[in-house]
Amino acid sequence: VVDVVQMGRNHRSGFRPDWGAVRVQTAWKVIHAKFSQFDTLRPYLLSTAGKRIVVQGDDFWGVGKTGLGENKLGEVLMQVRDVLLQAEAGSQAQSEPSAQSPVQAHAQAHAESQAELQAQSQAESQPGSLQRVHSGNDPLD
Repeated sequence: VVDVVQMGRNHRSGFRPDWGAVRVQTAWKVIHAKFSQFDTLRPYLLSTAGKRIVVQGDDFWGVGKTGLGENKLGEVLMQVRDVLLQAEAGSQAQSEPSAQSPVQAHAQAHAESQAELQAQSQAESQPGSLQRVHSGNDPLD
């Protein structure tokens, strides 16, 4: 595995002249694209909602060895997270009323299955309904 940071440090002469001015904006675009496009990665970032992201690294992208670095990568990750959370909240608010979260869908499915079992139980207790056949081999007989 090639250490990309080390490669960057060794090739400073190849940087664009305005890199210092555009590097955070460029990182934001890349990180936003990454977490917007990859459904498997997005939940990891969104699960940090409300928390501060601190990156271990150099004094610019991370907090550095002293812990007093600028943490620019952490800030970018938090900004992208907030944008994605707002977009997700907006899409949920604009979606059809039938759209549900996985938790809501599970709760509804559970309630429906319970109602079905209760209806089945009531139907079996009615005269003329199907009754349990006693085999004699069942310990519940």
